[in-house]
Amino acid sequence: MSKHTPGPWELEEWEFDYGPTGDFSIYQSRSKTPRMPIACVQLPFNGKRTEANARLIAAAPELLEAAIELKDVCNRPSAARTRAEAWRKLDAAITKATGDTE
Repeated sequence: MSKHTPGPWELEEWEFDYGPTGDFSIYQSRSKTPRMPIACVQLPFNGKRTEANARLIAAAPELLEAAIELKDVCNRPSAARTRAEAWRKLDAAITKATGDTE
C-alpha cells in the first residue's frame, strides 16, 4: 500500500477577476511554493455540495489519523485519558470535514 500526501490538508476556493468560482483545490498545508494541488473539486451548478465535498477531502488525513488512534486506544481499557484525547481529535476532524461549529 502506498502512502498518501501527509496532512494536514487545506482547501482554497478558486478566484478570478470576477470573484470566487465555487470550485476548490486541496493543498498540503505546509507545502512549499509552488503549491501543487492534491485534488480539485469541480461540480457545476451546486456550490454547497462542491464545498462540502472539498471539505471532506481536505479533512481526510485527520479523519484517518483520528480513527486509527481511537481504534488503538479503545483496545486498551485502562487508557481513559488517552481515549478522551483521541475522541477530541476525532471530533475536531469531523468538524473540519463537515464545517459544523457546534
